[in-house]
Order: sequence, then structure tokens, then C-alpha cells
Amino acid sequence: TPQFDFAFVDADKTGYDKYYELLLPRLKTNALIIFDNMLSHGRVAAENIETENARALDAMNKKLAHDARVESVLLPFADGLNICRKL
Repeated sequence: TPQFDFAFVDADKTGYDKYYELLLPRLKTNALIIFDNMLSHGRVAAENIETENARALDAMNKKLAHDARVESVLLPFADGLNICRKL
């Protein structure tokens, strides 16, 4: 299986969790994964998240924050980047 140092994910937002689980085993230790558009134009901060994409991104941000397999930081510029380092 090929091993990678870096992955950038900018695809259908409801698929981010699936892409993450497929990518993670293929990444070397200390490799980076960057997820784009993680703030969904601020929709993830709404009290009642209305769109399917925003709900998926909110769940993904929470998952990454608590996943012991990675260190992650959500950067609130542009439409949000979540940068993860595989441990």
C-alpha cells in the first residue's frame, strides 16, 4: 500500500468522514491532512444547523478534535481549514 506525507481534501462535504478513514491508514506518521471549507460559511456555528453539508462538517470538526490518532487545529480564515497531523 502506498504511503503519503500529505493529503488535501476538498470534495463533497458529506463524504469527508469516509475520505478521512480511507486516507488515514495510508498516511505516514507525522503526515498532514488538510480539510477545506470546514466552516461552511459560518453555518457550523449556528444554533440549529440547517444544511446536510454543515451538519456533516460540524460532526467532522468534532471528530477530528477528539480523535486520538491525530492532532488537529481548525483555522478560521477563508472558509475554514482543519489541519491534522497523524500521530
